[in-house]
Amino acid sequence: YYIDYRNARPDYISNFLANLVNWDFVAQNHAAS
Repeated sequence: YYIDYRNARPDYISNFLANLVNWDFVAQNHAAS
């Protein structure tokens, strides 16, 4: 379980950060329009 969690953690972090970046991008476009 620990090994599986450790291997999946980078993907989780990458997806989390990617979602934050995408949200900021959408929010900026919405504010600009």
